[in-house]
Amino acid sequence: DWSDPNIVYAGEYLGILTRYDHRTRQVHVAGAWPDNPSGWAGEQMKYRFQWTAPIATSPHDAKVVYHAAQVLFRSTDGGRTWAVISPDLSRNDKSKQQWTGGPITGDNTGVETYGTVFAIAESPKQAGLIWAGSDDGLVHVTRDAGKTWTNLTAAIKGLPEWGTVSMIEPSPFDAATAYVVIDAHRLDDMTPYLFKTSDYGKTWVRLDGPLPRDVYLHAVREDPQQRGTLYLGTERGVMMSRNDGAAWEPLQLNLPAVPVHDLVVKDHSLVVGTHGRSIWILDDLTPVREMSPAVSAAALHVFPVADTVSWRYASTPRRPGNGQNPPRGAVIHYWLKDKTEGEVVIEISDAKGALVRRLSSIVPPATGVDDDPETDKKRKPALTTAAGVNRAVWDLRWTGATVIRNAKIDMGDPDPGPLALPGTYTVKVTAGGASASTTLVVTQD
Repeated sequence: DWSDPNIVYAGEYLGILTRYDHRTRQVHVAGAWPDNPSGWAGEQMKYRFQWTAPIATSPHDAKVVYHAAQVLFRSTDGGRTWAVISPDLSRNDKSKQQWTGGPITGDNTGVETYGTVFAIAESPKQAGLIWAGSDDGLVHVTRDAGKTWTNLTAAIKGLPEWGTVSMIEPSPFDAATAYVVIDAHRLDDMTPYLFKTSDYGKTWVRLDGPLPRDVYLHAVREDPQQRGTLYLGTERGVMMSRNDGAAWEPLQLNLPAVPVHDLVVKDHSLVVGTHGRSIWILDDLTPVREMSPAVSAAALHVFPVADTVSWRYASTPRRPGNGQNPPRGAVIHYWLKDKTEGEVVIEISDAKGALVRRLSSIVPPATGVDDDPETDKKRKPALTTAAGVNRAVWDLRWTGATVIRNAKIDMGDPDPGPLALPGTYTVKVTAGGASASTTLVVTQD
């Protein structure tokens, strides 16, 4: 529930849907149909829910929830009551809804259920404009909140028959535009299928031409802050396009080669849901969004810095096995066309021009208590000098005290420096005789 983060909906097989309230720590069953058809064939079920039946909240009203079997259900009260707002949106081929498994043990637990709605999405630009795709290859749309539906399948040239519509992404910029991903690998077809419409589904174009022909797709998202920038979840990782699918490039970095079944752009972050390798977050999309031919041609470029919250962190150490958090502080990205042999310096100044902190690619002499020259050799510089995009982190502190080597301090380590107050700061990067600046806003926790 995007209006209340304490409320979470969760789906299970056979149409089970629960609603969890973190304030009370209570869960209640909120499914549309109070039945457990485990052991039944699809043709015997009143409502055919797939193992991963889609759930979605309306972007216009967080209390409106959609859940799908072969028909689309809608609740306007957070799952307490439900209404059917569509006809059967699948092919409803009874020959593919038979009892499965055997000869001794059946497999009828939901994952085998076929002829279901597999993807649903309401346009963030137009309430009541809802897209639906089935696991047997049909695409429908309604523009009046379910009163009438149009089958768009025949208009999508090149659509593989019986392929699974794994995701539909309505554009956050234009109600008439949507992207559709088809997964046909269970038909022994590893081809990527990605289609786009700009006229409510009347006509479609394929966007997968430049992609590898043996890597099928799972998900697509359009960057809500940059029209035409697409992120693609494939069977082997993440791809991106800066020009609405005309060209694609990998966005892999240290992400394993893993199936990516979903992606979400949240503010400046790209959240990636993998199949088997946990959740990953690219925690600052600014360099991805800002990269351009002009930037890559420049000897030095400083990217805009996202507003940084002055979080107050708990001192409890992280337990082993927990995920890696983003760096603490302001993340600063700068571009170097060529590797710099000289010093790279970042100077951070407050609104009055006073120097707050200086970061360098050269390791300064140690100032800690009991440090020695051998320890100096193991210390890493604050900045890197490699060609390409480099990342620096300012911990939001002023320069700390200077300590005489081997001095004895009875109160432990010296103060690292006071935390910077909320406000606007200037970030100046100098490298190879060139300088570039940007602003940085620190906000209160």
